[in-house]
Amino acid sequence: MFNLAVVLRDGGDGVAQNSARAVELYEYLIEELDDIQAMVHLGFLLLKEGAERLERSVVRAFELFGRAIWEGRSGGTTCQLVFLMICSFSFAIACFSLLLQCMC
Repeated sequence: MFNLAVVLRDGGDGVAQNSARAVELYEYLIEELDDIQAMVHLGFLLLKEGAERLERSVVRAFELFGRAIWEGRSGGTTCQLVFLMICSFSFAIACFSLLLQCMC
């Protein structure tokens, strides 16, 4: 199901892009299976400007990244957050705060 969400998110291989359906699949994977990869991918999709019929939500993306770190102790997620920190100083401050909370 995760792979289908990725294909729908990007389109290709004869499959039309459908970000709305990809979000539905990611949300299902997150809520029903606590899927860390889905949290990270949905977080990045929510940060993407102009994603098909999808409202950009930095707050929701941050919540998903935080949950992925908290539940998965995901080093990969932490690295992806560092990339985001490079792009936004205020986001960096919020990320460091969350990371400090997770370490306690």
